[in-house]
Amino acid sequence: MRGEFLERDLRELVGRYEADERFTIEQNLEKLLAEKRVVTPLLLPRSYYVALPAGDRSPPRQPPRNCFVTLASTQSLREDNASEKDRFCPYFVQNRALGKFLFLSASVVDDSVTVLKTGDVGFNADMLKIQIAIGSKTTSWWLVLQQPAKIDVQKGRYEITAYRETSRTSRERDKRVEGWAYAQRQVDGSQILNYVVRINFKEFDPEADIDAEMGEGEWPPRGWQDIKLTFSRRDVSAVGNAPRLTDYKAIGVSNQSIVSLADQIYKTHAELRIHKRDGNGKSIAMHIVAPAENDRYKTDHKFGPVEVVDGDLLIASNDLTRYQILPDTSLNFQVIHPGNVIEKGLWQALIGLTGLIVAGVIVTFYFFRQLLRPIFILTRQSRQLVAHAGQVGAELPFSNQVDEIGTLARGFNELLKDTRHRAARDLADREARRSDEHHRKMEDLKIRETNIRVIGHEIRSPLQALLSMHDQGSDSRKYVDRIVAALPHLQGNLAPEHAFGNRMLSLEKQDIAAFVSELAANAKLQNIPDVIYDGPLTGVNCDVDDGAIEDAITHILANAARFRAPSTSIRMKLVIDGYHVLIEIENDGSYIADENFEKIFEYGFSTTPSELTVGSGVGLFVARSYLGRMSGSVHARNIPSGVVFRIRLPLSQ
Repeated sequence: MRGEFLERDLRELVGRYEADERFTIEQNLEKLLAEKRVVTPLLLPRSYYVALPAGDRSPPRQPPRNCFVTLASTQSLREDNASEKDRFCPYFVQNRALGKFLFLSASVVDDSVTVLKTGDVGFNADMLKIQIAIGSKTTSWWLVLQQPAKIDVQKGRYEITAYRETSRTSRERDKRVEGWAYAQRQVDGSQILNYVVRINFKEFDPEADIDAEMGEGEWPPRGWQDIKLTFSRRDVSAVGNAPRLTDYKAIGVSNQSIVSLADQIYKTHAELRIHKRDGNGKSIAMHIVAPAENDRYKTDHKFGPVEVVDGDLLIASNDLTRYQILPDTSLNFQVIHPGNVIEKGLWQALIGLTGLIVAGVIVTFYFFRQLLRPIFILTRQSRQLVAHAGQVGAELPFSNQVDEIGTLARGFNELLKDTRHRAARDLADREARRSDEHHRKMEDLKIRETNIRVIGHEIRSPLQALLSMHDQGSDSRKYVDRIVAALPHLQGNLAPEHAFGNRMLSLEKQDIAAFVSELAANAKLQNIPDVIYDGPLTGVNCDVDDGAIEDAITHILANAARFRAPSTSIRMKLVIDGYHVLIEIENDGSYIADENFEKIFEYGFSTTPSELTVGSGVGLFVARSYLGRMSGSVHARNIPSGVVFRIRLPLSQ
């Protein structure tokens, strides 16, 4: 299974490279092994440079990915660290017939491209600086962006004008360097500016004969692998901010290096080697590929019988070896695995678990004799004590011992004794408080009953005079009769709810519309202001007791006034619904809880403390009691602005 995994990882590694990338590896193998490398030219199979295209022609094909080096800036001038996305690919072409040129392909992050305007001697534009060093000779150019001269060139493409730096303050135009640039918008919203540059290498140093110095007829030129390039950049913002100068480091991350792509192989502790073979298949060179931080690959390492590497336990056995040829090249990739691997954490967990088991057995045996057995007995006795809680003198055992168990038993016994004492004392206190409270309530009740009987007795004599002053059938006699009907309750003969229920009602045909409209108009006399009536003024008849219906509606109005929001009105509405008349009384204010819709009509129930409102818990009870005796009903419900009470009465036949 390990061999199959190695073979799979090796195939995936080799399959990551395209044809041009495979050629680049073969020709520049030593440079592409490590994850980081110095920016020097590579040898590529062909030129990827084309002249500035016009119209809608596509941009040129990019060089192989493993040619590029991602460079970071030497100073953090950008908040988003965009320079860490900037990459460069200098290269020579293998075919000498294509010309003696040094090519450069570069991609930098530039969200705002600023071009050089005509006559701008201050070079207030985006520029890329290239410095080439061959031995002791160093030459620098500034590549400046300009708008293309041709009007049919696609938008987002720029010509490059090269200025050779002759001194720190002097530059002169150099037509031997040509190129152009094009912008591409990325998925993350940023913009990449791609440079396509060609430098005439024959004219690199006009004071020396390149062919004579580097070898007549030799291409690439002798010493090309030692050429050093450094890059700088001047970014001019379109909003007028100060230009930002970026100097790039000489060493950067090699894109698609063999080490970075072989990470999965290294995780298994395998060794990766690359063999270069001649036409007969014989190995003529061998390279050990290894991460820079791993010292064990720097020599021909042989594992011992047992070795710990990066926390994993390696046990030597027969090495596993797998080969894979890199297509179209003379390179052969070889993977060597040391044998068996027990991963970090697993073998440590096994050792730790074994130690815990042994220690657990020893500790368990000791504590069973010294601690667990007494605890089992103590637990059993505790359950028996709970089952016979009434036994005052019951205690836990082991209280006479001098060890920890004895201390625990004595502590529990003291706690048990104290708890029994506190419980008995609390029980006595609760009984005393309950007796005092009951006695006080009975005294209050007797005082109230006595006061009510006195009031009833004092009212009886004036009532006799009132009865003689108001003849039977007069308008005022009905109010006197209502007082007489309530007198038994004041004298203690009836409960309050029975007193209201026993009131004699005289149902007569009444114009309920005229009655309700007049009641709304006179509500302010009952200290209920801002009552608005909406409905017919006459012509709606119901069989009602005028005093009872007045009491019912007045109680509901008083309740609505009590709970309405400040400076709001109460709205009364009368409509005919089939054989019934509906009277709705609506206010703006707090809602009624769902569980209280029926409770508010019970005698004595109120959401307002009784000491704050006299008569709380009576009005709505009276309203429902009277309306029910007139074949009517009343219900409440919440509306978005507050609460509405709906009275339903049958129409007169």
